[in-house]
Amino acid sequence: MGAAVSSVVTSILATQLLQRQEDALILRAGERLAAETAEEREETVEELGGGLDDEQALQLSRRPGATRGSDEVLDLALYDELEDVELPRPRARIDHAGRMLAGDAAVVRLPVGECVGYRVREGPARACAVDFEDGTLVLSVSTSLTEARPSILGWSAVVGLFVSALFGGVASRVLTAWGLRPLSSLRERMRKISADTPSPELLEPPLEHAEIEYVRQGLADLVDRLGRALDDSRRFSSRVAHELRTPLTTIRGELELLLERASPADHAGLERVRAQVSALGTLVERLLILADRTRLDVGETVDLADVVEEVVGRLSVIHRARVRLELAEDVLVRGDGTLLQVLLSNALENALKFSDSEVWVRVGHHDGALLAVEDSGPGIGEHELATVRRHLGRGRHALREKLPGHGVGLALIEHIADIHGGRMTIETLNPYGTRVTVRLPRWRPTSRSLPTGSDA
Repeated sequence: MGAAVSSVVTSILATQLLQRQEDALILRAGERLAAETAEEREETVEELGGGLDDEQALQLSRRPGATRGSDEVLDLALYDELEDVELPRPRARIDHAGRMLAGDAAVVRLPVGECVGYRVREGPARACAVDFEDGTLVLSVSTSLTEARPSILGWSAVVGLFVSALFGGVASRVLTAWGLRPLSSLRERMRKISADTPSPELLEPPLEHAEIEYVRQGLADLVDRLGRALDDSRRFSSRVAHELRTPLTTIRGELELLLERASPADHAGLERVRAQVSALGTLVERLLILADRTRLDVGETVDLADVVEEVVGRLSVIHRARVRLELAEDVLVRGDGTLLQVLLSNALENALKFSDSEVWVRVGHHDGALLAVEDSGPGIGEHELATVRRHLGRGRHALREKLPGHGVGLALIEHIADIHGGRMTIETLNPYGTRVTVRLPRWRPTSRSLPTGSDA
């Protein structure tokens, strides 16, 4: 009897763990769907201007479960993004203030963060709810776990009646390990994937669990598409930057000659043009750095305090007066001094742009070599961190206030930190402000690296 109880309890725990893993997959997919739907809606609104044309409205009305609500653009964006959800038979609905805005009315209504199993015409389904702006998005997918649970429990009770307590405990451990092994294996494989190695081969070989194998195949397809998109983006950025560099250099030289011969009346206009050309040249150089994924192997010995003093020394008098320094001595790293100056220049440029008061630059020893830039600006919302780290990604505050910039700075900082073997973190301070921190491997000179006759 004890073996039967042990077997049943263990099977229930295994089923619950599988259910949690399944819910986690649906919640992550729902969060991605919510973000992509919001972005797709904004892009669609910009393209359509006045709304859907007759053909698009007819296309929307023919979709399964479609409703003619007050937000047809949102409905169209949701159904378009559902096609990219790599889960079985995905459906979704979006609600706000107790009213359905878009999606399939057959999907259950849920509060944010909850998941529930229910039945649809095609069979058992599982739905989970996530935030969508001021409302809720519920993503529903087909599942066989709910239907299989009675069979699992029944067989566990039968087996428990015919085995001893010892063999029952061993069997329970084996069943639990077997149930979680595909998910653990998939998790370990996914950890190997990064922006520098977006290869679907890292997710091989196939998994024996049918539902998890379906997810693995979807992830492999997604990684393959993302890898191709990244390669295309980098090649495009590099090609465009190279093509623009030469004519920009020529234009800059011609403008310098014109400024020398210009009359006072024309001088101000030519200065504005020169400033714009210089800004464009800076953007081109940043794109070239972002397009180069080469990792620095050795480089030169660089003192981070020297990098800070060089960059701050190039600031205007007004900006330099707002910068406060806290520099430790002999914080040495191995790398490219020019690239590290570009890294700090971008961090300082953002801090001075988004804050009107003091900006702190700190260099120290903490978990390696530390370089931090801290301002007292409006900060970055948690939901915007992923956006601002992307190439050409800008936060809502910058767009709303129409601040100058191209959305390259943070991506460039992260890239330079990465090729130096380091990492970048972004923190929103309380009550206001942002801290951008770069941690690099600290370099300490050995006896072999010291010059002959040194007393060090």
